[in-house]
Amino acid sequence: MERYIFRSIAVLICLIAAAACQKQDLDLYEDSTTGNDIYFLEKFNYAANSNSGDVMDNYRRRYITLGYTPLDVTDTVMAIYVRPTGGKYTTDRTYTVEVADSSTMKEGVHFEFLNKPFKLTANSTRDSILIKFHRSPDFQKDTLMLALHLKANENFGINFPWKRSINGRDSLNIIEYIIDMDDITGEPGIWSDTWFKPYVPFYLGKYSRTKVLLLTQVIGMDPKEFTVLPTTTADKSKLLDKIGTWCKYLYWWLGVEKQNGRNYTDENGDPITFGTLIK
Repeated sequence: MERYIFRSIAVLICLIAAAACQKQDLDLYEDSTTGNDIYFLEKFNYAANSNSGDVMDNYRRRYITLGYTPLDVTDTVMAIYVRPTGGKYTTDRTYTVEVADSSTMKEGVHFEFLNKPFKLTANSTRDSILIKFHRSPDFQKDTLMLALHLKANENFGINFPWKRSINGRDSLNIIEYIIDMDDITGEPGIWSDTWFKPYVPFYLGKYSRTKVLLLTQVIGMDPKEFTVLPTTTADKSKLLDKIGTWCKYLYWWLGVEKQNGRNYTDENGDPITFGTLIK
C-alpha cells in the first residue's frame, strides 16, 4: 500500500504583479498596499523549501491512514496551522474556512471542527484549525476526502493563493488543504517498492500487521514511514538505516518481554520474526 502525503493535482497558473513575484516571504508584503492575507502555513513552508516538481507533488494532498492505529482509538485530532501576512493586531480577527462541495467526508459524521468560529487572537501570528476525525466504518470501505479552502472576509484577503518553489518553476496552492483518509490495512509500500524490495526482507522479514503495530507503539514509529516513501536515493538509504535500528530494538524488546513471560505472536498466531540481519 503505497501512498503519498500530497498527491498530484492539476496546477493552475496564477498571474500576479511582477513585484509580488519577487517576494519570497509573504510577511514582507506591505499592509497598506495589499492588506492582510491568510494562508496555510504548512503548505507555504513546503513550497518555500522545495526545489523539485516531484517534491512539490508529494505535498499537494495529505494522506492519513488509521489502519495501523489501535482499534480502541475511536477519534483522532489534528491541527492545521494558518498564518496571516503583515504584523500583529491588538484585536481578535476572525477568518473563514469553507468545506468544498467536492469533499466526500461529511461534517458531523466523519469529522467536526473543535474551534469554530475560527479566530486569530490579538497579538498572535498564527492560529490552528482543530479537526476531530471520527473513526467511521465508512473509512474501512474507501478513502474519503476533505478539502478546505480559506476564503476572503472583512479581515483577510486571499490575494496570493500560490507559493512558488525555490527554483520558481513550480507552485503550491497555499489557500487549499486536502486530506485523504482511510482505515484500510494492507501491506505497506516499503515491502513492494522497487528500491526497498531487495533489502527489506533482510531487516523486517515477511509482512505482518502486528509487527508494524508494535513498531508504532514500542518504537514510536510513524506509520507514514512505511507508507509514504522518500523520493531520493539519499533519503531512502537513511530510512533503510532507521529500519535496521528499529528492528534491532524491537527484536531486543521482544526478547526481554519473553523472559518476563509475555509472548507476542502475529495476527496468524505465529511468532513474530525478522530478517537474517536482525540478531
